[in-house]
Amino acid sequence: MKKKYVLSKEAYKLIDVCSDRGCSVLSLDDDTHSSRYYSCLTVYRVIYTKEIVDDNGKILAMPGDIGGFVQSETNLSQEGNCVVLDNAVVFDKAVVRDNAIVSGRAMVFCDAEVSGKAKVLEMAIVYDDAQVLDNATVAGQSTIREEASIFNWGKVDSFAEISGKAFVCGKAEVSGFANVTGKACVSGNARVRGLAKIYDNALIDSKAIVMGSAKVYGDARVTNDAKVCSRAMIGGKAVVADKKVIENNEILRGFDFEIKTK
Repeated sequence: MKKKYVLSKEAYKLIDVCSDRGCSVLSLDDDTHSSRYYSCLTVYRVIYTKEIVDDNGKILAMPGDIGGFVQSETNLSQEGNCVVLDNAVVFDKAVVRDNAIVSGRAMVFCDAEVSGKAKVLEMAIVYDDAQVLDNATVAGQSTIREEASIFNWGKVDSFAEISGKAFVCGKAEVSGFANVTGKACVSGNARVRGLAKIYDNALIDSKAIVMGSAKVYGDARVTNDAKVCSRAMIGGKAVVADKKVIENNEILRGFDFEIKTK
């Protein structure tokens, strides 16, 4: 079977630039306009040899098109319609497979996986053992790390960070500077944004919204059309449900109780 891409004969290196997001960020060497350096790591440009079309008929690459960077062919599967485009880079033991897309200046490395129809776009970073699966999208300058997973139609955007063993699934969205970590879950049609922090075993689901500088932690659950905002804190085993709004500086550390609208 003919390969869908080959690697450039010219080797490139990566520039190691200290990042305020806790990991290395790629930068073009302005002196050469092509070389990249990252701890002396060598990568290669992807050169596509076949037409690659997504499920909607959009052409992702044509024969002769130059794609992004990979360290080796183990980083980008020769099967399926997966692509690494633009100045995106995939290295270490990370893998992009199936019909996944990594583009822009996105980075995928360590043992991370991007598969299914997932997309890692713009300046997003996915590393450690993180996974972006199914129809999930990671964009903006968001970071997915450790053992976090984004799947189904989950979306992470802006400067949000998902870490620990947390996951975002369903059609949930996490954006702004929000942080989801521990074993927390954001699912359903939930929205987490602003400076919100979700951690421990907290669950945000259904059409719930957590925003502002709110914190949800412990075994707390925010569900249905409930909203937690401002500097509110929900912990313990509290359940905030229906259309209840918790805001300002309210602190709830309930044990097996439920707060609902009357």
